[in-house]
Amino acid sequence: MSVDKILEYYYQLPVFIKIAAAVSAGAVIGGILVYLFILLWRRRGAVSDRKKAKLLPEIRELIVKHVILAESSVPTETVAFSLDEFRGLGLRKPEVRQFLVEELMEYRRNFSGRPRKWLTRLYTDLGLHHIAEKNLTRKRTQTIISALDELVSMGVPVNEDKMLPLLDHKNRYIREGARCYFIKLSERRPFFFLEKISIPLLYWEQIEMFRIITQRKDVKIPDFSHWISMEHHPSVVSFCLKLAVHYQQIEAVSAIVSLLETENVRLRAELINALGKLMAEEAEAHLISIYNHQPRHCKLEILKALGRIGSGKSLSFLRDKFESEQEILLRKHAARSIVNHHALSEDLLREMQAEAVGPGHIVLKHAANPLIKY
Repeated sequence: MSVDKILEYYYQLPVFIKIAAAVSAGAVIGGILVYLFILLWRRRGAVSDRKKAKLLPEIRELIVKHVILAESSVPTETVAFSLDEFRGLGLRKPEVRQFLVEELMEYRRNFSGRPRKWLTRLYTDLGLHHIAEKNLTRKRTQTIISALDELVSMGVPVNEDKMLPLLDHKNRYIREGARCYFIKLSERRPFFFLEKISIPLLYWEQIEMFRIITQRKDVKIPDFSHWISMEHHPSVVSFCLKLAVHYQQIEAVSAIVSLLETENVRLRAELINALGKLMAEEAEAHLISIYNHQPRHCKLEILKALGRIGSGKSLSFLRDKFESEQEILLRKHAARSIVNHHALSEDLLREMQAEAVGPGHIVLKHAANPLIKY
């Protein structure tokens, strides 16, 4: 049957049958196209895997020969690699180049000291960092993410002017990669990214950045109280509080106290927690004065902070809260903070234990257990 007759027959059909036939034909054609795409994609992956399996032994042999087992007495600055051997792999092909970069990154993750430095030197001598730097300006998101990961993993600084726009990128993985780059590799302004944050820092992002900052030994640690203010995003304040506590920056106490009036209850609790961990005795009276007007969570943090400060000036306040509060958890933390005063509270504890009955006696006994923590 000719095409003309098929079309003539099709036009004579009822409308609903025409629609059903068109949808069915479209589904069949779409299914065939998807199936062909999957076949081509899998074939491409299989070809790539075969190439990689063939090249990897050669790549690894060159890396082990020229980097891992090379003479260790040669300074990193003067080491000269046989670049022609690496170029002989066919580095002009993007796929081959990617295989080499992946292996260099993997070896650098698993080695330290001289091999780690030499792997970075080999990477730059081959000019591979220039390609990654160009990829930072591409439009494809995955290309930018891969370039950032490559540069950070290989420890290679690039022109920071190309990094700055990425701090405000709409993709959060790119923003995170740019922040990690500044923290890990920037020599002039490793904490500049804190000024650019307008979207909440996720908890796991804070953990990763905290790890990188505290491991870096070649950078001057700033006064984090600069970012503990209402001018900056609450997540930035929260992050800088953790850093100020880690580095025991007592100079941040005044900035923390001035921010206690914030309406953000969660942030207020973190501010109080930081005052306790900084053992800010000068903030003790202020914490006591605001206690009665605070929500439960902040009350708990005030009680814990007074125990961490442990000056002895708040013992009567803590006893009062132990005896007057109705909630067991508040009474427990008040008792635990009294115990945390150690020698300063021994006489008071004996007096309280002699007077306590029922639940109060149980709470005091529980708080006195040295294995019990906040």
